[in-house]
Amino acid sequence: MKDNKMEASKECFVCRARSGVVFTPREEEVLEAIRGLTLRFRILKRRLKELKASGKNPDEVAQLEEELEALRKERQNLERERIEAARERMRILGHE
Repeated sequence: MKDNKMEASKECFVCRARSGVVFTPREEEVLEAIRGLTLRFRILKRRLKELKASGKNPDEVAQLEEELEALRKERQNLERERIEAARERMRILGHE
């Protein structure tokens, strides 16, 4: 069963690669999550900068800093997953 699944996976990937898409569905999911996280990070960072400049809401500043730290950790996890997904693609293509 696993061999058939792998063959189907290879077939789909090759078809997609021919159409100009070079990422596997798993890689696309991870990259989309990274993009979303990056956007959220930028928004929070901008808000934090505004709050620090105004000198108001020290509680909100602390909360935003904690949230940014949590996003950094999640980004690290997603980066590990992205690398593993890229390795998986290379295995499917026979390069590893």
